[in-house]
Amino acid sequence: LAPFSIEGASSNPGRFTYSDDIGTLKYKLYLSAALRDRPPLFVMLHGASQTASDFATGTRMPEVVEECGGIALFPDNREARIPSELELVDTRHQLAEGGEPSLIVGLTRKIAAEYGVDLRRIYVAGMSAGGAMAVILAQAFP
Repeated sequence: LAPFSIEGASSNPGRFTYSDDIGTLKYKLYLSAALRDRPPLFVMLHGASQTASDFATGTRMPEVVEECGGIALFPDNREARIPSELELVDTRHQLAEGGEPSLIVGLTRKIAAEYGVDLRRIYVAGMSAGGAMAVILAQAFP
C-alpha cells in the first residue's frame, strides 16, 4: 500500500477495499491528524479519467480536512467508469437498489459508523462523471 502525499498534510491516507452484495470498491481514506469527535465526512467522487489520488491532489481536499478535523473518503471509481463514461446512463448505476450508488452509500455508512461521523455533516462532491454520480446519490439517497 503506497500512500499518496499532500503537501502540508500531516498524515497520509490508507488504501482499502470495501465489498458488499453489490460488488467491490477500492478507496482511499484520509483522516485528519487532529480528528475531532463527531467529525464531518467529505465523499469525493472523481471523473472517469482520474484516480482517487489525482482528485485528492487536484482539489486539495485533505488540507480542508486537516483544518476542520474531519475525514475525506475518495472512492476509486475508475474501474467502474472505464472504458466508457456513458455507463452512467445505465439505470443500474442510477438507483438506490444497486450498482455504484449502492456501493458508495454502503461504504459511506461503514466509514460513518466506524469513526462516529456527524450524520448531519456528510458532504458529497464530484467532478465530471463524479459530479453526475453526486447528483444521482442526492436523488437516490436524499
